[in-house]
Amino acid sequence: MALDPLIVAGVAATLLGVGTPIGIAIRRRRVAPLMLCCIDGVLRNYSVELTADVLRIGRSADSDLHLPDASASRRHAEMLREGSGVRLRDLGSSDGVWSDGGRIFEALLQPGDQFQIGAHVFALLRAGDASPAVRVHRRLDGEVLSLEKFEIEELLYSGAHFTIMRARRRDDAQGEVVAVKFLNQVGVQHELMRGRFDAYLQAAVAQSAAHPALVRVLGGSAVAVRPYVIQSFAAGLSLSKRIAGITMIEARRIFAQLCDIVEQLHEQGLHHGALDASDVLFVEDGSVRLANVGCARVFGETTTSMRDDIAGLAVLGELLCGGGVRRMHAHTVADLRERWKIMRMRCHVEDVQCSGFRPLRLHILQTGHAVAVSSNPYLLGRVLNPADRSLSREHAELCFDHNVWMLRAVGNRGASIILNGASLDGSQPIVVGDELRLGDTTLRITE
Repeated sequence: MALDPLIVAGVAATLLGVGTPIGIAIRRRRVAPLMLCCIDGVLRNYSVELTADVLRIGRSADSDLHLPDASASRRHAEMLREGSGVRLRDLGSSDGVWSDGGRIFEALLQPGDQFQIGAHVFALLRAGDASPAVRVHRRLDGEVLSLEKFEIEELLYSGAHFTIMRARRRDDAQGEVVAVKFLNQVGVQHELMRGRFDAYLQAAVAQSAAHPALVRVLGGSAVAVRPYVIQSFAAGLSLSKRIAGITMIEARRIFAQLCDIVEQLHEQGLHHGALDASDVLFVEDGSVRLANVGCARVFGETTTSMRDDIAGLAVLGELLCGGGVRRMHAHTVADLRERWKIMRMRCHVEDVQCSGFRPLRLHILQTGHAVAVSSNPYLLGRVLNPADRSLSREHAELCFDHNVWMLRAVGNRGASIILNGASLDGSQPIVVGDELRLGDTTLRITE
């Protein structure tokens, strides 16, 4: 068995009467180093050993500890070794450093102490110590900034107005994934923003629940230290990030859906107000959803109108379908449909004898999964069975028209589409009980 050379030297030195200094060195060696550990926030479970004399914390990329948090200042705080502890100093940040309900500007921390910067809670620990329970550190007028209901997983976006986090509900047995959108500090106008945010939040919860094409607003708070809104999580990318890979067929289908959504909003007396590509989100079935409907009123100095939606939709039409739309004057969604020869895709009771949209389910025999057809139109592609390389991303499409579900090929690149044993010829109606084969994937239609 190999012996530690320092221990051997210590024993020998002791026998020779000079063991005290080496014995002290041995004891010092056994003291675990100090660690700064993040115990809540995006950087949860991240830790850094405090070996340097100074550790600078902030939003700046050249900080020793970079915080991906819009509420953090570029140079937010610093930690300096001092004796057996660490001195924490606020560097004049706008949002502050908080500990146990109060803002601190300078304090000497000992192992076990906690503090909070933005949405991150840190603890000073010795290496090997267990992570402590997270305490509430920020309070304002009796309100608590609390992320106890959410397990923050990832920073999705940080901008001038909002910081958006992907989170998982801790109080939900299924671990529902949601997006938590925090309103950033806006200086002297913050209280004005709170009032506008409260009005937006109340309207958004009711409006999104009644409109299937809007990203659901599930709740939130306008009186929390950092006002926030909880939204359904749209798993796909925004149009601004996905535009490069969209084919012309898919682009026209997306624009048709956007025209339908905006038209429906206007029929209900609603409007988006600041429609752009970042507000168009794709969900797993390929259909689009609109986010931030009505949010423009929170920050806008002037009121918006339906004409702003038409202008925004026209720019999206040019982005998706091309053409010099800025040279035309569009006053209605119908004008934009005419410009790009886009047909209405949703079922209107006044246009056709429609008893209502009938959702379907697709049972994938190869995987055993069932998929709900919840949008019109519904794209069938590789997302159904990623293991089937014969499937195109846009293989076929289901469209509910004149009270009947219709199946048609879209971009299947010549791969087979078999309906009830026969090759698909043009568009064909489908009913419950039909069997559909796309490439090597077999689907059974049920209710």
